[in-house]
Amino acid sequence: MSLYQQQKADHPPIEALIEKHLSGAHRRQALQFLAFMRENRMSPQWGSSNSYNFSSKGRRVCILKLQEDGWQLWMNTQYNEDFNRCFSSESEETRQFLRDTLVYCYGCGSCKPGIDIDILGYPVKGGCLNPVIRLENPDENKLALARKLALLRKQAISEGKAPRVTYIAKSKRPS
Repeated sequence: MSLYQQQKADHPPIEALIEKHLSGAHRRQALQFLAFMRENRMSPQWGSSNSYNFSSKGRRVCILKLQEDGWQLWMNTQYNEDFNRCFSSESEETRQFLRDTLVYCYGCGSCKPGIDIDILGYPVKGGCLNPVIRLENPDENKLALARKLALLRKQAISEGKAPRVTYIAKSKRPS
């Protein structure tokens, strides 16, 4: 039986896999992030092998992925004026990180061709409508960013500002 099949049948608690895969600061930080998400009413749901989804009102906020010696957060967001307002007063390092991780539309969804907007003072042509910002083995600064992104996404979902994007399989995308 594959790891996927085993976990699909068992749905192991996220804490068990954090304990298994992470140690030291990574374990402590992952457990702190998990506690933060639960405090904000976003509980983990098993999604795939060593991967848990966090949602609000049925809409994805982020994914936590565990690896043998590390972890990742895939933070769902959207580029809009709320994003700009939320992060405009952040440190230059954080704003530069967000600009460096800009995601552009590549036609994966019904929202193609993306949006044109200024993100933190940087003009973006064809930005992704529902980008994912990936944080690998986040340190304390990146975890603070992840918490802000999660709350921003949850607020957008609550206010009906989180766009619904229908994924289009690669085989069905127009060339």
